[in-house]
Amino acid sequence: EDNMEKETQLDSEISIKEKFKALSPKEKYRYIWEYYKIHIIITLLSIVGLASFIHTMMTKKSTYCTITYYNSYIDENQLYSLRDTLNDLLIENPEKSTILINPIWSDSNTGYRLTPTEEIAIKIAAKEIDLAIVNEEYFNAQVSQDMFEDISTIDGFENLNIPEELLVKASDSNDTEGIYGIKIDSLNLLKEIDFPSKDNILTIIVNSERKEHAMDVLNVLTK
Repeated sequence: EDNMEKETQLDSEISIKEKFKALSPKEKYRYIWEYYKIHIIITLLSIVGLASFIHTMMTKKSTYCTITYYNSYIDENQLYSLRDTLNDLLIENPEKSTILINPIWSDSNTGYRLTPTEEIAIKIAAKEIDLAIVNEEYFNAQVSQDMFEDISTIDGFENLNIPEELLVKASDSNDTEGIYGIKIDSLNLLKEIDFPSKDNILTIIVNSERKEHAMDVLNVLTK
């Protein structure tokens, strides 16, 4: 009985092959499409998806450094102009790497689910911020919570051209005094921005994974 089933199946396969050979080219295409269209579609989608993934990976820019402005609203174009200047001065290959500047308006009341304080906290926790320009109130509230890095402990600090009166000293959660911020009133490039208040402090976020690049930015800003 098994042999008979195998012979019947073999005869059926031979019959299908003979019928396929007898079809015209147009009929063959139609036959293949009708019976294999699902497989063809899945294969094409897989190829397109793979090509898109490869293209994205090859053209994706790495982040050299991310700066966040956290204070009252200002004209965003001024921040983006600063970003472009920093990229021109520091980035050798703009197609591979970039400096980002993202504003978070501390006086925002747009009705979003997150408050500005929650938004910046989430971004810091996700290590999406390296340098931050924050208002004095936020700085004083967060410095004792170990939010900011003691800039004087980072390699290259001694090479920064920063007047003593611009250095912001404070104590961390262990009452250890350090330099956790820089007043930006007279800093190169930043002094050209029309900030709505004079209480802005430039900091490096403690969990930043790009502190070396952050120091490069500070070098440019303090020249």
